[in-house]
Formats: sequence, C-alpha cells, structure tokens
Amino acid sequence: MSEGMALSMDKLRDFLENEGIHTSYHRLKILEYLRNHRTHPTVERMHKELSREIPTLSKTTVYNTLKLFVRKGLHQS
Repeated sequence: MSEGMALSMDKLRDFLENEGIHTSYHRLKILEYLRNHRTHPTVERMHKELSREIPTLSKTTVYNTLKLFVRKGLHQS
C-alpha cells in the first residue's frame, strides 16, 4: 500500500487477508489509524483516540495487534 493514500475498509480488509491476517473490526481500525497517522504514535495515544469510536477497545488489543503486524512484516510496508 502506498503511503498517504486513504484506503477504504474493503481495501484494508483485502490487504490484511493477503498478508494472512484474520480481519476484525479492531484490527482494521488500528491499521487505518496507522495509515492515517504516520508519526509513530504511542499505544496510549492510539488507544485514547480509537476508544472514542470503539469503547470496547483495550490497550491489550492495540499491543497485540501491533505485535502481530510487526511479526507479519507490516511495519516494512
């Protein structure tokens, strides 16, 4: 995916599935956040901002999702 490109949820879902990652709403929103905020945000900042839209989001989910993305090499894309 190119940087700075706004992507639809369908395209984000396709991207994760192509990377072999099971999609969930939380994972999609975290990926969307990362794609829209290229300033290396902290987990705390991500959680604070995303939990406004997703009240059930936990910091553990953010941490686990980021670890999964790194393990799958998404930090290089």
